[in-house]
Amino acid sequence: MRVIRLARVAAEAEAFRLRRRVGRMGGQAALLAVAAVFLLVALGFLEAAFWLFLDARMPAVAAALTDAGANLALCLLLALPALLRPADDRLGREAGEVRRHALEGIAAELRLGALAGAATQVLVDWLRREKPKKP
Repeated sequence: MRVIRLARVAAEAEAFRLRRRVGRMGGQAALLAVAAVFLLVALGFLEAAFWLFLDARMPAVAAALTDAGANLALCLLLALPALLRPADDRLGREAGEVRRHALEGIAAELRLGALAGAATQVLVDWLRREKPKKP
């Protein structure tokens, strides 16, 4: 039956789309986790090196502000590429379109089936009606 085929196509397209999305999100999470590890290590070294360097050349408040600015810049450099990458790619969007078309086809088939069922019921009722007896 066409409705069952369309439902299967819609389900397969949705499953494919979700697998793609989860894969991309997993990749993003892995990139962010690695970036966070490197960020923490780098921040530790930067803290020590900057503090030693700046403490010898400027007051403590200026050294702390300079160090914080460097930490923020490094964080943005590592996190922005992963955060700006979209969760859906071209294939995921196409699978979503396939699912949408299949579901529209199912809806059309069901409307046609309901209309045919109603027409059949009217015809059966009309055929079963009691006919007036001739005198």
